[in-house]
Amino acid sequence: TTTDSDGNSTDDTVTLQSGSRAGSQVQLTNNVMTQERLDAIWTKLQNLAFYPFSLNWFGNPAIEAGDWFALQDTKGNRFNVPNCSYTMTFDGSFSSVSSAQQTSTSSDIYSYNGDLTSAINKLKSQTAGLNSYTHIAYADDATGKGFSQDPTGKAYLGVYTDSNSVDSTDPA
Repeated sequence: TTTDSDGNSTDDTVTLQSGSRAGSQVQLTNNVMTQERLDAIWTKLQNLAFYPFSLNWFGNPAIEAGDWFALQDTKGNRFNVPNCSYTMTFDGSFSSVSSAQQTSTSSDIYSYNGDLTSAINKLKSQTAGLNSYTHIAYADDATGKGFSQDPTGKAYLGVYTDSNSVDSTDPA
């Protein structure tokens, strides 16, 4: 909006569009953008494939919103996706939700919980109302040799959850 010396206002904002009106497109309302610039941007972006997704996983404190993931679905299809939203919680163990749920021309949204996450969610629903304790133990090998709650020099890590506050001494 511009105002002249008499105080009269006029709206000079223009909506520009590039791409197909019936398919993928970029539409922008901005009074500093030109059609030529928008067309140049569209030329670079027109072949970009966007896959909306939601991923429940253990998480990683080094990951941030804006990072890119290489994901693989249960059918072996690979996708490079932006981590647009990232929530990490810690309640005795890490759990995270990464997603990119923005509007796109694709109506497919990929949501997948791995076997371990599904098992944890099932256990959570079965133990609702009970106190839940997460236990972490370490060992020298996969059979539990050198089982300990001390991680020093241990190559293996084990995690389990139960309603008992006392750590187990049994590696099984």
